[in-house]
Formats: sequence, C-alpha cells, structure tokens
Amino acid sequence: MSGYQELLPDKTLRNIVDCYWISDSNSKQSLHILPDSCTDLIFNFGSAVSSAEKQADLSKESISAVGMMTRYKKSS
Repeated sequence: MSGYQELLPDKTLRNIVDCYWISDSNSKQSLHILPDSCTDLIFNFGSAVSSAEKQADLSKESISAVGMMTRYKKSS
C-alpha cells in the first residue's frame, strides 16, 4: 500500500465514526490534511511522523487524540 486510504466503519458505528484512515509512512509523498470538523484518534504503529509546520509530531508506536483543525496541515 502507498499513500492514504479511507475505510468505512461498520453500520452500527457510522453515527459516531466517520471513517478509518490509513497512511503509509513509507510513501515518499506528502499529505495535505484538510480541516474536517472531526476529532481524530491516531494509532501510530510505525516510526515517528512530523508535520511540515512541526505542530503535530507523532511519536513512534503511539496513540494520540487530535482536536478539530482550523487550517490544513502538510505531513511528510
């Protein structure tokens, strides 16, 4: 897999979960993460990840709660 992929949750969860998403950090492409008025729980099963603006670093093998964004972020 490379890049970014979204998956729909089971019907029973759709009223509280918009989607699951997977980003392959081995991909060399940057991602523009758009503000979507959602709160995210991020399970990082790989290496550390940082945003281009250094505002959203994710430690290696960590879980993070991310609040609503007001502008896009570029992740590399």
